[in-house]
Amino acid sequence: MQTGRVQAGRLRARESLDRLVMKALAKSRDQRFQSAHDFGIELEKYLHATSPEFTSARVASFMREAVGEPVPLPVVEEAV
Repeated sequence: MQTGRVQAGRLRARESLDRLVMKALAKSRDQRFQSAHDFGIELEKYLHATSPEFTSARVASFMREAVGEPVPLPVVEEAV
């Protein structure tokens, strides 16, 4: 059973994530993140704040499990 303190923390974390996602989906360009990079930075801050064990290695491992190994892009030869 979760304590009220844990539930409140999860609710705050969920609200923070909702705000990030809604900003990313805003209709007005002025209200959205200026770039995907800016969105990524804010998501990373959120993850570090809510999940201290978050690391890029764990995300990479999760992604490999979820979607498999990355497929190399084909090499395109340039015309001379």
